[in-house]
Amino acid sequence: SNSGNYAEPAEPDVERGLRTGVLMRRAGVVKPSQDMEGQLFLGIGGGDDVTAQRNVSSFVSAPPVTDDAAAAPCILRNVEQKFFTTGRLTPQEKGWRAADNEVLASAVGGGLTLAPGGEGHFTIVVVWDLPLVQFGSGRTWEKSYAAKYGADGQQARRIAIDALARRADWRRQLERWHQATLGEGADAALARRGAAINDLYYVVGGGTAWVAREHPRAGLEAPSLGADEHFSILEGSDTGYYFTTTLDLWPYAQPALEANWPRLSDLVLQDFLRSAPLAYDEPRFITGQGYFTVRKPANKLPHDLGSPAGDPWHRINEYGSTRDTNGWKDHNPEFILSLYLNRRSKGKTVTDQEWRTLLGVADFMIAQDTQKDGLPFHDAQGDSTWDALHFTGPSPYSGALTLGAWAAMAEWARQRGDDAQARRFGDRLALAQASFEKYFWNGRYYRAAANGDQAEWVLSDALFGVLMAETAGLRGLLPADHVTAHLRRVADRNWREFGKGEFGPALLAPPEGPIPTDRLQVGEVIVGSARSTAALMQRFGLREDGGAMADAVNRTLYQRSGLQFRTPAALGAGSTFRAPSNLRPLASWYSLWPERQ
Repeated sequence: SNSGNYAEPAEPDVERGLRTGVLMRRAGVVKPSQDMEGQLFLGIGGGDDVTAQRNVSSFVSAPPVTDDAAAAPCILRNVEQKFFTTGRLTPQEKGWRAADNEVLASAVGGGLTLAPGGEGHFTIVVVWDLPLVQFGSGRTWEKSYAAKYGADGQQARRIAIDALARRADWRRQLERWHQATLGEGADAALARRGAAINDLYYVVGGGTAWVAREHPRAGLEAPSLGADEHFSILEGSDTGYYFTTTLDLWPYAQPALEANWPRLSDLVLQDFLRSAPLAYDEPRFITGQGYFTVRKPANKLPHDLGSPAGDPWHRINEYGSTRDTNGWKDHNPEFILSLYLNRRSKGKTVTDQEWRTLLGVADFMIAQDTQKDGLPFHDAQGDSTWDALHFTGPSPYSGALTLGAWAAMAEWARQRGDDAQARRFGDRLALAQASFEKYFWNGRYYRAAANGDQAEWVLSDALFGVLMAETAGLRGLLPADHVTAHLRRVADRNWREFGKGEFGPALLAPPEGPIPTDRLQVGEVIVGSARSTAALMQRFGLREDGGAMADAVNRTLYQRSGLQFRTPAALGAGSTFRAPSNLRPLASWYSLWPERQ
């Protein structure tokens, strides 16, 4: 129903550049109490040479009027016809409240009279002051801008005036940022950096929520992760991926946030830190595995910080109806590495309380090392981000993350002057490094797992943990010649022999023979993993191969598919794709940050 919605003229502010404006309001809303309540504003900004017009209200669905000059400006089709013919709006200053079946439109226009060869400018400003976001639980939060403008939903005109005042400075900042990010170099390198800039669409287009505080609402318990500022972003925008800031994908996207919005990265890691020691004991049935478990044990990092359909920042670890994420082996080590990367980039260490939390997280990892060899043991198919792959026992993917985590814990202990913990984690690192070489190195590349049908296969993203560690300054976790040899094998087997090298590297490929293309994750280019692998190649002296492989992915996205602003999780060799708009592809920023910081 549109009943009661209305529009009204907004006062201009010529001194601050607002020439005209229209405010549109939701029916019956004095102060917003739920999502989508507040004001919309349309305005024209500019100097004295700008001719500004507005049509405050017109009916969308009414038939055009030809013989009533007074009624004509109140009918949208008349207004449009006049504008298309003359380039000017018919002035209409009256606003009214809509009946239930009436849809109202508002419009503003600007114009200039130019001398031959002349130039002039005016600005169209659009504002929505809809200060609340509400989730499926009914819990409501005030969006981040409410910290400055409040949450009364009556500030759209003020925001518009502020935007007009800052517009020129914003433009200068954007231009400087583009120039600094693109830098200089060959066309291919510039195109790669341009694609990384485009990838940032997902930071605002990925179901993002950035809130300042909880909005008071009776009947709900306090949020378990706090009622203060939070930031979240969805894993993906299609069915099965509606979970906020999933931990197995977050590390791929982290450099994009650290490089451009470091505060948002801080907020994500703050929430994961808060979540780590919490235990949620209510039973959950895992349908894909046929047993009950708790929603989250203490010291296990959650898979996610909630779901929009549920109660983000309160009811966490929501993914789990088919998989038991409490047993995943990548969450805890990648969180430790992610936090180390964050603090290293800022020249900071951890507080005493954070260190106690990290010790609990590390102890949970040690408990997952059932073979006492320094590495986590995969005891079920799908207990990591690669939940469709068939391997058990230790794997290089979780293993490399674990190497990085032990190195980070040892370094933090040294910074704190805790010699006992430094020796403890240093010993675990040495044990894990020896086990890694024993289980995985076969003389040519690192095997995909210690056991299982796909153990001898080539996993292109096996060494993601090495990339995270190297980016954080934790060098030398594995022999450099072994890492380089593995990456060369990935380039030859997973990339050049997959779809003639046109698409990028298959995530998993058998040692020889055809690469299957009918299996989830196996015969697919996981876009984020392809980009992280290319970045690792560039770090280990394979810059030409890494760049060419990244270019193959970008050609698929930009020239063959048109998917560049809905970048999918996976590409197939037959010009297919899966899970459009996904968080992991932001891994392109591993090639730009922190070198270009």
